[in-house]
Amino acid sequence: MRPLSWLRFLGFAIYGRKGVLLLSPEGTEVDDYAVGVELLEAAYYYSSTDEPRLVDVQGLDDRKSDAYSSNPNSESHEEFARHIEERDKMCVMSEAERYLCDAAHLIPRSKGDEYIKRVTEARKDHENDVIDSINDPRNGLLLATGYHRMLGRGYLAFLKTPNFALSTNDVPPSPVPVPGSGPSGRLTLHYFHQAHTSFVPQNKDASPPSDLTSWPPSVITDFVYACAALKKWGSDDCRTAILQTNRGIYYNDDDASYRSGSGRHVTVYHMIWYTERTHCVI
Repeated sequence: MRPLSWLRFLGFAIYGRKGVLLLSPEGTEVDDYAVGVELLEAAYYYSSTDEPRLVDVQGLDDRKSDAYSSNPNSESHEEFARHIEERDKMCVMSEAERYLCDAAHLIPRSKGDEYIKRVTEARKDHENDVIDSINDPRNGLLLATGYHRMLGRGYLAFLKTPNFALSTNDVPPSPVPVPGSGPSGRLTLHYFHQAHTSFVPQNKDASPPSDLTSWPPSVITDFVYACAALKKWGSDDCRTAILQTNRGIYYNDDDASYRSGSGRHVTVYHMIWYTERTHCVI
Protein backbone atom coordinates (compact mmCIF):
# COMPACT_ATOMS: atom_id res chain seq x y z
CA MET A 1 0.00 0.00 0.00
CA ARG A 2 1.27 3.50 -0.80
CA PRO A 3 0.90 5.10 2.65
CA LEU A 4 0.42 8.72 1.53
CA SER A 5 -2.07 7.83 -1.16
CA TRP A 6 -3.97 5.82 1.45
CA LEU A 7 -3.87 8.71 3.96
CA ARG A 8 -5.19 11.02 1.26
CA PHE A 9 -8.05 8.61 0.57
CA LEU A 10 -8.79 8.31 4.28
CA GLY A 11 -8.90 12.09 4.61
CA PHE A 12 -11.36 12.16 1.72
CA ALA A 13 -13.49 9.40 3.23
CA ILE A 14 -13.76 11.23 6.58
CA TYR A 15 -13.99 14.80 5.28
CA GLY A 16 -16.19 13.92 2.32
CA ARG A 17 -14.42 16.16 -0.21
CA LYS A 18 -11.38 15.81 -2.43
CA GLY A 19 -8.27 17.40 -1.00
CA VAL A 20 -4.52 17.17 -0.61
CA LEU A 21 -1.95 16.35 2.05
CA LEU A 22 0.12 19.26 3.35
CA LEU A 23 3.36 19.20 5.32
CA SER A 24 2.15 21.97 7.66
CA PRO A 25 -1.19 23.72 8.26
CA GLU A 26 -0.54 26.42 5.67
CA GLY A 27 2.27 24.66 3.86
CA THR A 28 2.70 23.12 0.45
CA GLU A 29 1.26 19.89 -0.83
CA VAL A 30 3.45 16.81 -0.62
CA ASP A 31 5.27 16.39 -3.92
CA ASP A 32 5.36 12.60 -4.06
CA TYR A 33 2.48 10.41 -2.91
CA ALA A 34 4.42 7.28 -3.87
CA VAL A 35 7.10 7.48 -1.13
CA GLY A 36 7.58 4.46 1.09
CA VAL A 37 7.10 4.19 4.84
CA GLU A 38 10.78 4.89 5.52
CA LEU A 39 10.48 8.45 4.08
CA LEU A 40 7.31 9.56 5.87
CA GLU A 41 7.19 12.80 7.83
CA ALA A 42 5.92 12.86 11.43
CA ALA A 43 2.58 14.46 10.51
CA TYR A 44 0.45 15.36 7.52
CA TYR A 45 -2.49 17.74 7.19
CA TYR A 46 -5.47 16.96 4.99
CA SER A 47 -6.85 20.12 3.43
CA SER A 48 -9.75 20.81 1.08
CA THR A 49 -11.07 24.06 -0.35
CA ASP A 50 -14.64 22.69 -0.29
CA GLU A 51 -17.13 22.69 2.57
CA PRO A 52 -16.93 19.45 4.56
CA ARG A 53 -19.35 16.55 4.28
CA LEU A 54 -18.00 14.85 7.36
CA VAL A 55 -18.71 11.25 8.20
CA ASP A 56 -20.96 10.40 11.15
CA VAL A 57 -18.85 9.17 14.06
CA GLN A 58 -21.94 7.30 15.35
CA GLY A 59 -22.45 5.61 11.99
CA LEU A 60 -21.90 2.07 13.31
CA ASP A 61 -24.09 2.28 16.42
CA ASP A 62 -27.86 1.82 16.86
CA ARG A 63 -28.89 5.45 16.83
CA LYS A 64 -31.60 6.36 14.29
CA SER A 65 -32.11 9.70 12.53
CA ASP A 66 -35.37 10.22 14.46
CA ALA A 67 -35.02 8.85 17.96
CA TYR A 68 -38.74 9.30 18.68
CA SER A 69 -40.31 7.37 15.81
CA SER A 70 -40.54 3.79 14.69
CA ASN A 71 -38.44 2.55 11.80
CA PRO A 72 -40.63 1.36 8.92
CA ASN A 73 -38.47 -0.05 6.14
CA SER A 74 -39.53 0.45 2.55
CA GLU A 75 -38.33 -3.05 1.70
CA SER A 76 -38.50 -6.03 4.03
CA HIS A 77 -35.39 -7.63 5.43
CA GLU A 78 -36.49 -10.92 3.87
CA GLU A 79 -36.55 -9.32 0.43
CA PHE A 80 -33.14 -7.79 1.10
CA ALA A 81 -31.70 -11.17 2.07
CA ARG A 82 -33.15 -12.80 -1.04
CA HIS A 83 -31.57 -10.16 -3.29
CA ILE A 84 -28.17 -10.49 -1.61
CA GLU A 85 -28.17 -14.30 -1.70
CA GLU A 86 -29.17 -14.40 -5.36
CA ARG A 87 -26.53 -11.83 -6.31
CA ASP A 88 -23.54 -13.07 -4.29
CA LYS A 89 -24.28 -16.84 -4.15
CA MET A 90 -21.75 -17.42 -1.33
CA CYS A 91 -19.64 -15.44 1.15
CA VAL A 92 -17.85 -12.82 -0.94
CA MET A 93 -14.73 -13.21 1.21
CA SER A 94 -14.42 -16.86 2.23
CA GLU A 95 -16.66 -18.55 -0.36
CA ALA A 96 -18.57 -20.23 2.47
CA GLU A 97 -21.88 -21.71 1.37
CA ARG A 98 -24.88 -19.41 1.68
CA TYR A 99 -26.45 -21.39 4.55
CA LEU A 100 -23.38 -20.40 6.64
CA CYS A 101 -23.77 -16.73 5.71
CA ASP A 102 -25.76 -13.63 6.60
CA ALA A 103 -27.08 -10.95 4.31
CA ALA A 104 -25.04 -8.24 6.04
CA HIS A 105 -25.93 -4.55 6.01
CA LEU A 106 -22.90 -2.27 5.56
CA ILE A 107 -24.66 0.67 7.20
CA PRO A 108 -26.41 -1.14 10.09
CA ARG A 109 -30.02 -2.16 9.59
CA SER A 110 -30.90 -0.54 12.91
CA LYS A 111 -30.05 2.93 11.51
CA GLY A 112 -33.18 2.89 9.36
CA ASP A 113 -34.39 4.26 6.05
CA GLU A 114 -34.26 7.94 6.96
CA TYR A 115 -30.65 7.62 8.07
CA ILE A 116 -29.27 6.03 4.90
CA LYS A 117 -31.17 8.58 2.84
CA ARG A 118 -29.57 11.42 4.83
CA VAL A 119 -26.10 9.89 4.52
CA THR A 120 -26.26 9.37 0.77
CA GLU A 121 -27.98 12.71 0.16
CA ALA A 122 -25.33 14.58 2.15
CA ARG A 123 -22.34 12.82 0.57
CA LYS A 124 -23.58 12.13 -2.96
CA ASP A 125 -21.60 13.03 -6.07
CA HIS A 126 -24.43 12.05 -8.40
CA GLU A 127 -28.21 11.88 -8.01
CA ASN A 128 -28.17 8.10 -8.42
CA ASP A 129 -25.99 7.87 -5.30
CA VAL A 130 -29.05 8.55 -3.13
CA ILE A 131 -30.41 5.42 -1.42
CA ASP A 132 -33.68 5.68 0.47
CA SER A 133 -33.99 2.18 1.95
CA ILE A 134 -31.70 0.60 4.51
CA ASN A 135 -32.62 -2.71 2.85
CA ASP A 136 -31.47 -1.64 -0.59
CA PRO A 137 -29.16 -4.44 -1.84
CA ARG A 138 -26.50 -1.79 -2.57
CA ASN A 139 -26.13 -1.61 1.22
CA GLY A 140 -25.34 -5.30 1.59
CA LEU A 141 -22.93 -8.17 1.07
CA LEU A 142 -23.27 -11.88 1.73
CA LEU A 143 -20.80 -12.62 4.51
CA ALA A 144 -20.05 -15.63 6.69
CA THR A 145 -21.28 -14.93 10.21
CA GLY A 146 -17.83 -14.18 11.65
CA TYR A 147 -17.14 -11.48 9.07
CA HIS A 148 -20.61 -10.02 9.62
CA ARG A 149 -19.94 -9.66 13.35
CA MET A 150 -16.57 -8.02 12.74
CA LEU A 151 -18.16 -5.61 10.26
CA GLY A 152 -20.81 -4.63 12.81
CA ARG A 153 -18.16 -3.88 15.43
CA GLY A 154 -16.06 -1.78 13.06
CA TYR A 155 -13.28 -4.39 13.08
CA LEU A 156 -13.21 -4.58 9.29
CA ALA A 157 -14.31 -2.56 6.28
CA PHE A 158 -13.95 -2.63 2.51
CA LEU A 159 -11.75 -0.36 0.41
CA LYS A 160 -13.19 0.32 -3.05
CA THR A 161 -10.73 1.17 -5.81
CA PRO A 162 -10.08 2.93 -8.05
CA ASN A 163 -10.92 6.15 -6.24
CA PHE A 164 -9.61 9.68 -6.57
CA ALA A 165 -6.50 8.93 -4.46
CA LEU A 166 -5.80 5.24 -5.08
CA SER A 167 -5.61 3.11 -8.19
CA THR A 168 -6.24 -0.62 -7.98
CA ASN A 169 -2.48 -1.14 -8.28
CA ASP A 170 -1.79 1.04 -5.22
CA VAL A 171 -3.36 -1.65 -3.02
CA PRO A 172 -1.35 -4.86 -2.51
CA PRO A 173 -2.61 -7.65 -4.74
CA SER A 174 -5.19 -10.00 -3.33
CA PRO A 175 -3.35 -12.93 -1.70
CA VAL A 176 -5.96 -15.21 -3.23
CA PRO A 177 -6.84 -14.66 -6.92
CA VAL A 178 -10.45 -13.54 -7.33
CA PRO A 179 -12.14 -13.90 -10.73
CA GLY A 180 -13.69 -10.65 -11.89
CA SER A 181 -11.61 -8.45 -9.56
CA GLY A 182 -8.78 -6.49 -11.14
CA PRO A 183 -7.75 -3.19 -12.76
CA SER A 184 -11.35 -2.23 -13.54
CA GLY A 185 -12.34 -2.37 -9.90
CA ARG A 186 -11.65 -3.99 -6.53
CA LEU A 187 -13.43 -4.24 -3.18
CA THR A 188 -10.66 -5.10 -0.75
CA LEU A 189 -10.92 -6.33 2.83
CA HIS A 190 -9.09 -4.28 5.47
CA TYR A 191 -9.00 -5.32 9.10
CA PHE A 192 -8.97 -2.65 11.81
CA HIS A 193 -8.64 -5.31 14.50
CA GLN A 194 -6.64 -8.50 14.49
CA ALA A 195 -8.70 -11.30 12.98
CA HIS A 196 -8.65 -14.97 13.90
CA THR A 197 -6.16 -16.98 11.89
CA SER A 198 -9.03 -18.89 10.26
CA PHE A 199 -10.17 -15.70 8.54
CA VAL A 200 -8.99 -14.76 5.07
CA PRO A 201 -5.86 -12.56 5.00
CA GLN A 202 -5.63 -8.78 4.77
CA ASN A 203 -6.13 -7.31 1.28
CA LYS A 204 -8.28 -10.23 0.08
CA ASP A 205 -10.63 -8.98 -2.62
CA ALA A 206 -14.35 -9.63 -2.48
CA SER A 207 -15.76 -11.82 -5.23
CA PRO A 208 -17.89 -9.54 -7.42
CA PRO A 209 -21.05 -10.65 -9.24
CA SER A 210 -21.25 -10.57 -13.01
CA ASP A 211 -23.84 -7.79 -12.80
CA LEU A 212 -22.56 -4.89 -10.67
CA THR A 213 -25.80 -2.91 -10.78
CA SER A 214 -26.60 -3.58 -7.12
CA TRP A 215 -22.96 -3.94 -5.91
CA PRO A 216 -22.15 -1.53 -3.04
CA PRO A 217 -21.23 1.94 -4.37
CA SER A 218 -18.45 4.19 -3.07
CA VAL A 219 -20.91 6.46 -1.25
CA ILE A 220 -21.61 3.49 1.07
CA THR A 221 -18.22 1.75 1.24
CA ASP A 222 -16.25 4.98 1.81
CA PHE A 223 -18.63 6.02 4.59
CA VAL A 224 -18.34 2.69 6.43
CA TYR A 225 -14.56 2.65 5.94
CA ALA A 226 -14.28 6.12 7.50
CA CYS A 227 -16.52 5.09 10.42
CA ALA A 228 -14.31 2.09 11.16
CA ALA A 229 -11.11 4.17 10.91
CA LEU A 230 -12.43 6.83 13.29
CA LYS A 231 -13.59 4.17 15.73
CA LYS A 232 -10.08 2.72 15.69
CA TRP A 233 -7.90 5.84 15.55
CA GLY A 234 -9.99 8.98 16.10
CA SER A 235 -9.23 11.00 19.22
CA ASP A 236 -12.03 11.99 21.60
CA ASP A 237 -11.57 15.63 20.56
CA CYS A 238 -11.79 14.63 16.92
CA ARG A 239 -15.04 12.74 17.41
CA THR A 240 -16.55 15.55 19.51
CA ALA A 241 -15.67 18.19 16.91
CA ILE A 242 -17.21 16.13 14.13
CA LEU A 243 -20.37 15.54 16.17
CA GLN A 244 -20.77 19.27 16.74
CA THR A 245 -20.11 20.12 13.11
CA ASN A 246 -22.61 17.54 11.88
CA ARG A 247 -25.53 18.56 14.08
CA GLY A 248 -28.75 18.37 12.11
CA ILE A 249 -27.28 16.49 9.15
CA TYR A 250 -27.73 12.87 10.13
CA TYR A 251 -29.99 13.21 13.19
CA ASN A 252 -32.81 15.44 14.40
CA ASP A 253 -31.54 18.52 16.24
CA ASP A 254 -34.10 18.11 19.03
CA ASP A 255 -32.58 14.78 20.09
CA ALA A 256 -31.08 16.26 23.24
CA SER A 257 -29.79 12.93 24.57
CA TYR A 258 -27.06 12.92 21.92
CA ARG A 259 -25.98 16.55 22.00
CA SER A 260 -22.32 17.13 22.61
CA GLY A 261 -20.56 20.09 24.21
CA SER A 262 -21.98 23.60 23.89
CA GLY A 263 -23.62 22.97 20.54
CA ARG A 264 -21.55 25.69 18.85
CA HIS A 265 -20.74 25.27 15.17
CA VAL A 266 -17.21 24.02 14.63
CA THR A 267 -15.40 25.03 11.47
CA VAL A 268 -13.14 22.27 10.23
CA TYR A 269 -9.93 23.50 8.66
CA HIS A 270 -7.58 20.55 8.63
CA MET A 271 -7.32 16.97 9.69
CA ILE A 272 -3.92 16.05 11.03
CA TRP A 273 -2.45 12.60 10.52
CA TYR A 274 0.35 11.48 12.82
CA THR A 275 2.07 8.71 10.91
CA GLU A 276 3.80 6.94 13.80
CA ARG A 277 0.32 5.86 14.91
CA THR A 278 -2.49 6.91 12.61
CA HIS A 279 -4.38 9.52 14.60
CA CYS A 280 -6.92 12.05 13.45
CA VAL A 281 -7.16 15.53 14.96
CA ILE A 282 -9.63 18.23 13.92
